[in-house]
Amino acid sequence: MKLEVLGCHGDLAPGAFSPGYLLDDRVLIDAGTVCSALSHRRAMKIDHVLVSHAHMDHVKELPFLINQVAGSRPAVQVWAAGEVLDDLSRHLFNSRLWPDFTRLPSVKSPAMKLRSLRPDRWNRVGEYRVRTLGVNHAVPTFGLFIDDGMKVLGYTSDTGPCMEFWDFAGELGERLAAVIAEVTSPDFEQERAVAHGHLTPGLLCDELRRAGLEVPILAVHMKSGSVSAIERQLGKHAVPAHICSPGDLIRI
Repeated sequence: MKLEVLGCHGDLAPGAFSPGYLLDDRVLIDAGTVCSALSHRRAMKIDHVLVSHAHMDHVKELPFLINQVAGSRPAVQVWAAGEVLDDLSRHLFNSRLWPDFTRLPSVKSPAMKLRSLRPDRWNRVGEYRVRTLGVNHAVPTFGLFIDDGMKVLGYTSDTGPCMEFWDFAGELGERLAAVIAEVTSPDFEQERAVAHGHLTPGLLCDELRRAGLEVPILAVHMKSGSVSAIERQLGKHAVPAHICSPGDLIRI
């Protein structure tokens, strides 16, 4: 698998961009950054979008992606758990905040189709199998596991401590090649991080040790002003992490 980091920060600032990860050029994992990072030609190649939850930083460029490709290609398939699809329909693509592209340009040929990721099972998404797992955040949020038939990529999305995610990750054994893991705040903000459903380096270390898991970590969702502190603390806790930056191209 080839993973391109379009955006990976937990805030917006000069040089900091919201979460968006392009897998093998055709599958977008969250849509906080897409159109502002990709040419129109590359955006047109995206067939599937996996949405972990409906917070603005994870979906804010999805409307612009759909608008850009509308009428020029078959519908983009937007995949998420049912609760997340409901949020997208009611609060984003609701014909008020943004047009309902499940009915445009026409009902028969829409620009976007909403597809449900059924819980507790593997779902077929293009060439991949995808499994969702509910995590601990302020709104319905789901971690993802993406299987290409040889390796599995995990994605925590936004979450505080979540035993279920890391236990399932451990069950995958050697097939789990890497985990994109949020590390929003430095250790000294742990109380606040937990209250808002996020991780710190120390909390991530605790999760990995409790699950007995040794796997490469792709660290994301860091506040732009805290990246250096978080990197130092991950090293202190001996977490095998790569600190992601926009533009990174990672072979998994």
